[in-house]
Amino acid sequence: MRRPLPNNRLIPRAFHSNAVDMAFRFQFGKRADSAFPAALILFALLAVVSMGATARAADEADTYAGRTAASWVAQLKAEDQSERRRAAYALGRIAPNDISVVQALVAALDDPYQPARRYVVHSLGRIGPPAESAIGAIVHAIGDDKNDDYFRYMAVQALGRIGKRSDNVSDVLHQALASGNLVYRVHASLALWKIHHDAESLDNLTALLNQDDPVVLFEAAMAIAELGPAAEPAAPRLVQLLAHHDSDVRRAAAATLVRIGQPALPLLVDTLQDASAGTDPRAVIYAVGRILDQIRGDVIEAPETTIETLRDAAGPLLTTVAPALVARFDAEDEALRFAAADAVARLGLLAVPLLARTIENPNERLSQTAVVAFERLEQHLPPAKTSALAPLRANLVAPLLAVMQSQDPTRRRAGFRAFQALELPTTAPETQLVLQRSLKDTDAGVRRYAKELLQE
Repeated sequence: MRRPLPNNRLIPRAFHSNAVDMAFRFQFGKRADSAFPAALILFALLAVVSMGATARAADEADTYAGRTAASWVAQLKAEDQSERRRAAYALGRIAPNDISVVQALVAALDDPYQPARRYVVHSLGRIGPPAESAIGAIVHAIGDDKNDDYFRYMAVQALGRIGKRSDNVSDVLHQALASGNLVYRVHASLALWKIHHDAESLDNLTALLNQDDPVVLFEAAMAIAELGPAAEPAAPRLVQLLAHHDSDVRRAAAATLVRIGQPALPLLVDTLQDASAGTDPRAVIYAVGRILDQIRGDVIEAPETTIETLRDAAGPLLTTVAPALVARFDAEDEALRFAAADAVARLGLLAVPLLARTIENPNERLSQTAVVAFERLEQHLPPAKTSALAPLRANLVAPLLAVMQSQDPTRRRAGFRAFQALELPTTAPETQLVLQRSLKDTDAGVRRYAKELLQE
């Protein structure tokens, strides 16, 4: 069990701009295998809030807590050290492109209160390239003995976010790579990648994924997440980490695989199908589902999508990914079945024919989980007027009409609900016949859906 750090310290893992998806944390419950302090969650949330801060529009970033940057700059000189720390934090939230703010923060790097100095350097990083004039002061502060490791973590992060190439920045970051502090090496490697986008930095980060310390593994995985699809070479090791004993490491690996995106999908599917892999299937399914979200939004439902593009994208999803997920519809663990249902639903329109077949499976668990997937499907549907998908929509009428005539009322309701959510046409004679018959259905829900569809 790891010793909790004092809550007044900034936990290094919390300052990644791509902290573990909090929905993933809530989906799979509280961790029970380590003793990270409650402050970790707080600072992780702060990091999530900070994503994209340097790109915010001026009207979104001119105040914090109802106060202007000038007001917070004045508070940097307050007698109360907590007030100075709060001011430093607030200026990072505003992140103004204002040289006077940068100059005030540079002066505050000499604040006698260490927590305030940490927020100061973090805020300089939040400001990004406009804080270029602070680079010399940050480099000097890294070598100042009065600053601790957590300050240095945030300082090298700041250098990476500012992104300016210079000899003194390169020197201090390469010195950090030789440090015995592996977390420091993680942040230095990421900073070098942000500045140079070189393969060596990715190699350094991937090598750190072979360490034993879960804290180092978490930090390295979350740093690699910031590389996005460029981190594909790290995917095999990240998939292996889905079997790690530490739940935070598993979550970080899953979140990073999501950031890598479609290139990681074949590895994840192979892992899901391999019963001997030893990985957490929930983590694998989570990552697969979120990648399907990306593909659906970026390719399948994109305005420029053609029939040919749709066919090319849908092929591997329907022949390999979807069957691997549907196989988990029969899992004994209900939470695992529902996770698989949620992932299949993220296929959007593509999931309908598959679910229409599965819902009539004599295996009760399979059919019930297909009902759950149908219910979740409506959250992942494109607008009806997406013209490129019109041919696909037209082909969904027949399989759904079959479900709407199922012997089981729960299945019939699921079919009607999906038909309505998809906004499919109701004017065809066969459709009208099914709807008219369903007005006398024994199930009240089916009768209501039929009436509403006829009125539409």
